[in-house]
Order: sequence, then structure tokens, then C-alpha cells
Amino acid sequence: MANILMMKKTLTKQNALRISTSFIVVFFGVSVVLGALVSIGILLGVVFYITLVEQNRFNNTIFVFLKCLIHYSI
Repeated sequence: MANILMMKKTLTKQNALRISTSFIVVFFGVSVVLGALVSIGILLGVVFYITLVEQNRFNNTIFVFLKCLIHYSI
């Protein structure tokens, strides 16, 4: 009887450890994905700002390069 109770305790400890590690892994995965999306959004915002607003100040070759960069990245 005591053996069965000990086995139950170890199983619940293992399950709790497994659940907590899976939560940590999911949390880090979601944070990495959100960070990547935010950085891509900032990069695209800067590129669009350069191509649309500051187009007159830049050389035509830089504009064409950024246009190709946007086209091939999407």
C-alpha cells in the first residue's frame, strides 16, 4: 500500500515538472516569435519610410535597391 502511494507521489511530481517545463518552453517560444515579428515590423516600417517619405533625398540606385529588397523579402 505504501509502495503505491510513493509511486503516485513520484508520478505527480514528474507530471508537475513536465507541465512546468512545457510552460517555460512555450513561453520562451512565444516571446521569441513575438520579438521576431516586432523586429521585422520595425525593419519594414523603416524601409517603407525611406522609400515613401525620403525618396527625393536619396539616390535612385538606393531607391531601386530598397524596392528590390522589399519585393524579394515578401
